[in-house]
Amino acid sequence: MKQKFTLIELLVVIAIIAILAGMLLPALNQAREKGRAADCTGKLKQIGQSFALYGHDNAGYHPQAEGFSAFSGQRAIWLWQVIQYLTGEKGGDPTANVITMSQSISKSGILRCNTVPGGHILLDDQAYKDFPIANYAMFLWAGSRFVSDNANPHKWYVKPSRVKDISSKLVVTDSPMPGSADLGYSGNGYYIRNLSNPGNSKATAISILPRRHGMKFNAFMGDGSVRSWNRDKVKTSNVDFGIN
Repeated sequence: MKQKFTLIELLVVIAIIAILAGMLLPALNQAREKGRAADCTGKLKQIGQSFALYGHDNAGYHPQAEGFSAFSGQRAIWLWQVIQYLTGEKGGDPTANVITMSQSISKSGILRCNTVPGGHILLDDQAYKDFPIANYAMFLWAGSRFVSDNANPHKWYVKPSRVKDISSKLVVTDSPMPGSADLGYSGNGYYIRNLSNPGNSKATAISILPRRHGMKFNAFMGDGSVRSWNRDKVKTSNVDFGIN
């Protein structure tokens, strides 16, 4: 005759399983987050490569962080300037269909960190609301202000080769979290395009950097490397490119 489990024995087995699950789940979650952080690092390295390719085609300069082109009047957000090197989409082409590009880039997921997959190109424009496209952000000081001088289109652009201690400078990072602050351009659209605007301080931009990966965020640096940062360790000198 087969011996049956008693109620107490069954409860003991269930308790042991629960304890084991409680021990394993944190480890699994940690491993999952490490995988997401590694994926984010890989995407930032690709973004860094796109900046290098852009510089090769544009006299060694960084793309414009935000604003409008001095020549065509087209929107010159940094991601439109480098997207051709990431996906082959003609982001810098003024005749391109921006909505079609948004759909394609959204589907690729190349500008989105898997830890926080949301983000829009223009939060106030309903035409783009269904195409989450980017949740990485470029520091405005790493690009330029609003260029309007046709005779000197690189007036405020950054040329990394001219920046002192370029390896310490943060260029593109995990974007600040939505709702953490409003830095004054298109609602909270700042967290998609750039990390501040000309009226805000460097310290303010640093104060809203996220803790997306544990207590840290990832950053593409001026020398092309990608590093993990604790926000409390970032200084204003890390975002001062010496042009303003």
